[in-house]
Amino acid sequence: MFALQTQLSRSGYSPLHILFHWPADDAYEPGSRSRLRTLAQALVPSCDRWETAELSWDPKDHSMVQILSSIRGRLPLLKRLEIFSDECNAVDATDVFASAPSLREVILTDSEYDLPSAPISAPWAQITCLRVKFTFSYLLKILRASPNLEECGLSLVEGSRAPSVPNTWPTSRACANYAGPLDNVLPFISRVRCRLAGLSAHHRYHSASLILLLKALPTLSSLSVLSFDMNNYPLLTALTSCDSLPVICPDLQPLSLSIDVPTRTTTLPGMLESRWRTSPLESVAVFDYSIDALPDRLQALKDQGLNIVLNSSVDLDPDMRMPGWA
Repeated sequence: MFALQTQLSRSGYSPLHILFHWPADDAYEPGSRSRLRTLAQALVPSCDRWETAELSWDPKDHSMVQILSSIRGRLPLLKRLEIFSDECNAVDATDVFASAPSLREVILTDSEYDLPSAPISAPWAQITCLRVKFTFSYLLKILRASPNLEECGLSLVEGSRAPSVPNTWPTSRACANYAGPLDNVLPFISRVRCRLAGLSAHHRYHSASLILLLKALPTLSSLSVLSFDMNNYPLLTALTSCDSLPVICPDLQPLSLSIDVPTRTTTLPGMLESRWRTSPLESVAVFDYSIDALPDRLQALKDQGLNIVLNSSVDLDPDMRMPGWA
């Protein structure tokens, strides 16, 4: 506690980057709630200097929200806000962050889109960057209120369905990336009317449905399909470029795929060879944890200049990674 107060004092009037994580498993140890409150209370007086804030806490302990309520309307410098919860609606931050004149980025789910987002209030009209996972209806509510989005990462909660007769649909100029269940992607994107640039399919899917979806998304530039118990042969065949058929998603650049024994030596290399020579494909992340070296044809493509990495995306150009890649 003394060390924290000393650091805050030494920082003078400089903007602060606040990182406050309190694992739920620790929240019930003797004295832990008291330590939580003490640390949070020490941070609150400096809230007028917060420039970024990344917050998470035990969703069953609402004392944190009570403490944070004192910063409402006192966040003139806050530009980026991240709040994570492992339970939908658990982080009841209400309108604590509703007034923050400099706020532009709001991140309410992890990079893998596993955690449902906490339904906080924010000055949505000024937000330019957003990453959230909500129900269909709540996501549309947020997007309607966010006309200035430039980049967004979106995911739907499992089982979320489109309202049958919506009153209005938002129009967004944002470049969107979607990760999550595929059932409602087309109606969602068509109704939101934003340009879908990235798609992550990390759930079980029907090959025919995914292929139809990709055919309907000509603007897609990033694709990640990581479903290790699925047969990717139909997808890889459909993505293969040939002279007699239009190329599906011709602008794909970063590509991330899980592969298996039947596809790793022939189908996948054939698809990559066809697209690399006829499209802007530059980087590929291949995931097959049963091998520790690229098969010969994939290694040959890498030697020729195609950036291929195995079981990782960290070696890809950062500008080429999809939101959600490690």
